[in-house]
Amino acid sequence: MNPPYFRDDRVASSTSLAIGWVSRHLDRFSPFDEHNIYCPPRTKPFIELAIMLGVHVAATGDATSPFVRNAAQLLQSVSRRPDFTHWMVRLPAELVNYAELCAAINELGGDARELRQQLQQAVDMGVLAQIERLPHRQVELRAALDWAGIRHSLPPVEDLCVETILGQPLSAPLLSDYAIYAITHVIIFACRFGLLRGALPGWLRSATIRTLLSDLIVVTSQERNWDLLGELLLCWESIGFPQNSLSVAGWESFLEVFRRDGAVPPSGAGDEQELSPDTEGLNAPESSDFDRVYHTTLVAVLAGTVFLGRSTSGASSVANAITNRRIRKVSEVQFV
Repeated sequence: MNPPYFRDDRVASSTSLAIGWVSRHLDRFSPFDEHNIYCPPRTKPFIELAIMLGVHVAATGDATSPFVRNAAQLLQSVSRRPDFTHWMVRLPAELVNYAELCAAINELGGDARELRQQLQQAVDMGVLAQIERLPHRQVELRAALDWAGIRHSLPPVEDLCVETILGQPLSAPLLSDYAIYAITHVIIFACRFGLLRGALPGWLRSATIRTLLSDLIVVTSQERNWDLLGELLLCWESIGFPQNSLSVAGWESFLEVFRRDGAVPPSGAGDEQELSPDTEGLNAPESSDFDRVYHTTLVAVLAGTVFLGRSTSGASSVANAITNRRIRKVSEVQFV
């Protein structure tokens, strides 16, 4: 009996559509408002974009496409603005965001020297001691600082992982959405979205974890929680588990909800504002539609990138598959 298999071209086609949506909305990811004033609530989508770009370029080697060049320009320009960077000391809990931005700029081939120096100075002056973070957030902080090349004294990733929810016996049907998000964050940051798969603690690559993820894929698919399903598929691919019937079914369900414009809705149950895959977001105000779909769309790009990075013959073929296919030409965007 042949093992279950999900075709690369289906993931490549959908992922390229999602990248197209991100490229057409790139200005919406800026942390500055229409008056060019820093807007803290807009930091989250900006940093999540930076993470996605860092992983995408590291996995594919694509540092020259119009989309990546425009996005790199945005990240670089923001990193040099004092009205953005001074918050790393005023709000120590935000340090992780600056580390992830620094790491992404490094991956994109930009100049992060000044930002890295500011980060190192903040750590050296004791900012980390002023932060209270849950265990899975500690894993993210440690991973971000390592990725950015910042010296620190945080415990090893393996020690931090043991203190998270994954260090306990778990039952998938009993886990809340919040708990599942904690699980996904431990996995994807501990192995840097599969870029450091070998550094993942052995017990996180065990049959027990594979069974837990399989069960959670079923739970989130049944609940039509596409955002969590996307993160679980990202975990599956980041760890490097072989495909099975449940992971293939999860991918089938996930790809079916991509809209024609490439955006991916976060859920499909009990949401009166939910759009059908054929409406392309045209029936909703642009701002509310962006806020609703951007995170799941970025997760979709990450999951697709890691999936294709595992299953194709080389980084260049991945870049061709998800960057150069079916993406409309991106006009040059200027950021101040």
